[in-house]
Amino acid sequence: MKQLLIPVVAIFSCIGFVQCNLAEAKKEQQNKKRVPDTLDKAVEGTWKLVWSERNGERSDMNNHVQVKMFSGGSFILFAHDTAGTVKFSGYGRYNFEGPQYHETFQYHSHKPYWGAMDWQNLEVKGDTMYMNGFTKVVVDGKDMTAGWPKIKEKLVRW
Repeated sequence: MKQLLIPVVAIFSCIGFVQCNLAEAKKEQQNKKRVPDTLDKAVEGTWKLVWSERNGERSDMNNHVQVKMFSGGSFILFAHDTAGTVKFSGYGRYNFEGPQYHETFQYHSHKPYWGAMDWQNLEVKGDTMYMNGFTKVVVDGKDMTAGWPKIKEKLVRW
């Protein structure tokens, strides 16, 4: 019986060791900053805005819901208040150049934004996305970057 107990204990110890290492590796992978070639896959899905800062001032999200969906190079964005009134919506195409996220609106509920494009720095850590922009904004063919507000956003998978 003793001869059987030692191998059984050794096997369970090895399994426990491997499981702990796998759990730690998974946690490390979720918290790891995504590099540009994996950002396309990392952003896929639906994201809900948790908070937004405009020129350093944080917005209260209690009266506002904003959702952004990414799929295969296309995005959809919509926002509404708690009464359900749509504040704005849009869709378009996106891509990455290095760590920068580029989006071009094909439609927006505010017509001057049709065809508008913006560039932002984007980072994904597990189920959290941070967008920091805008490094470039073009609306109606004009570079609007200098006068555009600096916006930081935190989104979570939804």
